[in-house]
Amino acid sequence: MPPEPTDAIGKAVMHGVPTDYLDKRLAALQSVADVVAAPTTSWTVEGAMDVHITHALASKFHGVQRLMRLYGASPETTLVFGDSDNDLPMLAAVDRYGRVGMGNATPGVRAAAEHIVPALAEDGVASGLQRLVLR
Repeated sequence: MPPEPTDAIGKAVMHGVPTDYLDKRLAALQSVADVVAAPTTSWTVEGAMDVHITHALASKFHGVQRLMRLYGASPETTLVFGDSDNDLPMLAAVDRYGRVGMGNATPGVRAAAEHIVPALAEDGVASGLQRLVLR
């Protein structure tokens, strides 16, 4: 049964932040206690960034940890796929072998990933599952 809805804000997204304003916006957001602000490539505005804003305990890291507990999985047996810097906490939640970067990944994700698969738009997740799970 899903939890009861509340008036609390779980996540906020700033869409289309011009890159020349990004560092200033990130610094302001990250100065707020218990807030995580992570840039990601904008899907809506070419040449701009989106910023995902969450509570520090609502990160993808904590989400993956919760899913692993629910399904009895371990960091050694879990794969995660990422393409933007907001995925870095998620990548850190699993063993290095389970860290998969997409072909369109940021330099930070590429550095954190053990494997690189084609871009999301090129069926990269399916390719990664074939290569790493169904081999």
